[in-house]
Amino acid sequence: MTFEIPDEDTLIRRFDELHEAGTLLYDDSARPLTHVYSPYLVVFMITSAFTKKPDYGGAISTNHPSRLRPGSDIDTTGFEIAALGSTHVLSFNKFAVFRPHLLMVTADGFRRQTSNLDLDDLRASWAVLRQLPTKSRWAAIYNCSVDGGCSRLHKHMQFFPLASLAGTPGVAPFLNESFEAAQLPFVVLRSKIAPDATADDVFAVYEKFIDAARRRLGQHQQQHGGGGEEAVTCPHNVVLTRDYLVVIPRRVGYLDGLGANAMGMMGLFPVSSQDLYQRWLAAGPIDVLSLMGVAK
Repeated sequence: MTFEIPDEDTLIRRFDELHEAGTLLYDDSARPLTHVYSPYLVVFMITSAFTKKPDYGGAISTNHPSRLRPGSDIDTTGFEIAALGSTHVLSFNKFAVFRPHLLMVTADGFRRQTSNLDLDDLRASWAVLRQLPTKSRWAAIYNCSVDGGCSRLHKHMQFFPLASLAGTPGVAPFLNESFEAAQLPFVVLRSKIAPDATADDVFAVYEKFIDAARRRLGQHQQQHGGGGEEAVTCPHNVVLTRDYLVVIPRRVGYLDGLGANAMGMMGLFPVSSQDLYQRWLAAGPIDVLSLMGVAK
């Protein structure tokens, strides 16, 4: 797969231009609010960017519906960065938590977030991660289905720099070298990625993890395909870096008005209001995540 992603300075400059123009929503006044729930350092960010963010299946906010790809509910017009071969498009995320915050959608707008990642998805996301600067330690995430916390139907992944959370080493403890699965009260499937690994290598591990996730969810006797539009969805989150592949099986995406996707399972909670922040604290973030995932 041949394409070129601009360097990080260029990405940030273009991100800032879109933000200043008012087309990209990013709250540069948001500050992290941290709480220790060992082994997590949970980080909340009250951000105005999420006040207009649509929920799953909700109407997309655009004055130009004709700009949408057929079948899509994500408008990337004016946000696009690069075509990733013929299968995917990389763009800026309109509802940004990080600076910059990227979004990769399938070129086919009818591909759905209820399906597993396929080999093309892994090849595209792996190629993006291999081009993004290592110093910023970028992560890619995937939220499979509403029970995995997705908010859009069109199949997509997100990319953001973990280095923007400098000083918060407890975030996403399963990305730390010293992590042990027993530290968490819910199931996390993790594999270290070899420096010379290919996307095909990563995909082979991912498929094994999906089989394991189905067993954890009681789906092991149900028919399913390999990465296509499965008859039975396997709700899960993916967190992918150049060093680790993590798959988290999910039971629900929302509980009592609280929602979490892969970011939430990492301990990152961008919320739209002080009220929502206080409700998360009252409920206990790790207790809620355990119920949303597969509790041990």
